[in-house]
Amino acid sequence: MRFFLGAIESFASLVGCIFGLIWYGILFFVAIALIRWGLGIYQRLRVALH
Repeated sequence: MRFFLGAIESFASLVGCIFGLIWYGILFFVAIALIRWGLGIYQRLRVALH
């Protein structure tokens, strides 16, 4: 029984690690998309103002 609980615990920590990596990947992707979008708007405004 103790081995079973240990296996469940290690599996849960592994799943948590994988979900954490996926979550950070999504956040990183969204941050890059927002930065590129903001830079595009900034360049368009700069062209429009000059």
